[in-house]
Amino acid sequence: MSQPAFTVYSFLDLSLALVDPDVGSYSPTAGELGFGQLTIEMITERISHRVAADGLVMIGYKPGSNANVDIMVQQTSPLHKWLLNWANTKFGNADNGNVLTLAGMQFTARNILDGTQHVCMGVTPTKIPPKSYAAEPGDITWRLMAANATQINVSAPFSVALGV
Repeated sequence: MSQPAFTVYSFLDLSLALVDPDVGSYSPTAGELGFGQLTIEMITERISHRVAADGLVMIGYKPGSNANVDIMVQQTSPLHKWLLNWANTKFGNADNGNVLTLAGMQFTARNILDGTQHVCMGVTPTKIPPKSYAAEPGDITWRLMAANATQINVSAPFSVALGV
């Protein structure tokens, strides 16, 4: 009897390194208390199709590798505190006319198990996220934007097939 093949994923296999010229670097370990989710969404629709009245399809292409980056953390986490300091530093510098390093942050997120990796450069905060003061603790989602985001596979994915 054959058993189905499967793959393995664990958030604990995420390696994340954030680097900024104004506030330094931060590398939360995967599974760090309070770090819950990282989502990278490419923004630019790079290929489009326009259909004429007679059905002729014209295909267009435009370059663009910018992305939205959502980082969900618990409101008391060390990563939230680092991001808050980073955003306040960026906004404070910009308010004082210093935008030279506004988009100076870059980060790399790599899943050690399957080898996938995102490299994001020109990363900026969009705003300080909402924070709830309530009877129960909550999560905070930071929305960042990256001027350039690249996803690569640095090694062959790992999968296991049993009893074929």
